Amino acid sequence: MELLEGERLIWHGYRAWRSQIGFLLTWGLVAILPAVAGIAIQGSGVDPRWIGLTMVMLAALIGVAVVRRFWVHYAVSERRVHLRRGIAARSVQTTNLGRVQNLNLRQSLLDRVLGIGTLDFDTAGTGESDSDFAFDGIADPAGLQQRVLSAMGSDDSSGL
Repeated sequence: MELLEGERLIWHGYRAWRSQIGFLLTWGLVAILPAVAGIAIQGSGVDPRWIGLTMVMLAALIGVAVVRRFWVHYAVSERRVHLRRGIAARSVQTTNLGRVQNLNLRQSLLDRVLGIGTLDFDTAGTGESDSDFAFDGIADPAGLQQRVLSAMGSDDSSGL
């Protein structure tokens, strides 16, 4: 995010690594299936090809998790909310902080345990996806919510 003259960055970051736990566990179980199948088919001893395939799948899974983490970059300044998607090809959304009407925090039980959540910036406008600014899987979403509310001139976290 390029800052304008006199603009100060409040926060910037990516999805927290902890937000990848569900993805890694789910697909990690799928990735170990070749080794499990090799054991089931051969009984004693495992063919190294099954282990090799499992290792390749686990490496690919970790690669996908890294890409998923850095796919979206979030930033909030004193004036703007900025969301950038993509690595090679990019999509950038920016809106003025003054257009934010509601700042909603969502956390599932697992999110609360992991200390992550989603901060959703509802903006004035058409309600289309272009006005959808959700910072998904961020660490300490309540802290960011308080910082944004302070920047907006409101210390009330229950609403704007």
